[in-house]
Amino acid sequence: EDAVLALHQAGCERITVDAVSGSAAVRAMVPGAPDEAAVRELACKLARGVLPARFEFVAGLPGEPPAALHETYRLARGLHQMGVGTATPIAIWRPRASTGPEAHPPGVPTAPKPPSDLAGWAELERREPEWAGAAVRRWAPRFDFYLRMANERPRRGVGRLLIHWLARLRVATGVYGLDFERALVDLSRRLRTANKAARPGSIGWEP
Repeated sequence: EDAVLALHQAGCERITVDAVSGSAAVRAMVPGAPDEAAVRELACKLARGVLPARFEFVAGLPGEPPAALHETYRLARGLHQMGVGTATPIAIWRPRASTGPEAHPPGVPTAPKPPSDLAGWAELERREPEWAGAAVRRWAPRFDFYLRMANERPRRGVGRLLIHWLARLRVATGVYGLDFERALVDLSRRLRTANKAARPGSIGWEP
């Protein structure tokens, strides 16, 4: 608590923690991953110290057990409910050039091979993460969206406020079927992007 208080008084605005996963089996695959008890203890200290935190999770690692995503969601949801300002993003794993050989297990047939050039890495970034499995590709973005919307303070606008409170309701109840709010936000983002690109002087605008 003393360290948290010192950080807060020094002007620290947020702590970012690489929580990796809520699954013990997945954490065993990643050297140095903190265990669940340590993550929860840190979250409690940060909440008592009124210091916002961002616990970053990853899903869809090659070879992870099928239940890993729901274990991650369970932990992320618990951290979110500990205090205001606790962000718990859940991203689908993608290989990076900086990742070690343990991130590309040779015994897992779905694991993508590390590319040898820049063009290969760009193609892999655009590639559908089929190694994650259909369930992870469907549910990880959904969990991430509602946990993020429930955590963020809504900006001005009735629509944003409504999305925020609906997300808080979903996180509180654990009901995520028919995620029409996510579809509406995605449609709104696409329309705003298209309108911005159509303005004179914008990138992509043509007279």
